[in-house]
Parts: sequence; C-alpha cells; structure tokens
Amino acid sequence: ELYHKGLFHLYRHTKDELLKACELFEAAIEAAPHFPLPYAGVAIALRNYGFQDNTSKDPYERALLMAKKAVEIDDRDARCRTALSY
Repeated sequence: ELYHKGLFHLYRHTKDELLKACELFEAAIEAAPHFPLPYAGVAIALRNYGFQDNTSKDPYERALLMAKKAVEIDDRDARCRTALSY
C-alpha cells in the first residue's frame, strides 16, 4: 500500500509531491526491505526532483545507489532496470 501511495505522488511531478513520494517509498522499504520496487521508486523520484532542482548532485548520487539496490534485489524486473537507466 505504501508503495502504491508513493506512485500516486511520484506521478504528480512537483517538488513537494516527489519528496512525499520518497517518504512513502522509504516507509515501504522499512516495512519490506526485500521488495525492490520502492528502491526503484526512490531512485526515480530523486532523479525527477534533481531535474527540477539541480543545485546539488546529492539526489543523483542517492538515486543511483537506490537503483542499484533495486537491481541487486531483482535484476529481471523492468521497473528496477528502468530506474537504473535514467
């Protein structure tokens, strides 16, 4: 449920909504650390946030770490690989 709520905020594409999506994805990771899609969600949200606020490289570095973690958990899931390809 947390993952799906995160998707709702992710696709609204505003800075505030992207940060809310990250919070929800992080909560989903805490609840189920073996589930790869919240890691991919954080990666995509952070990259989209970075596109809007490019004053720091921090979002991109963390996004890459999260995308790699998603692929590490499930290297066959297209959503995980998509997060890595951004």
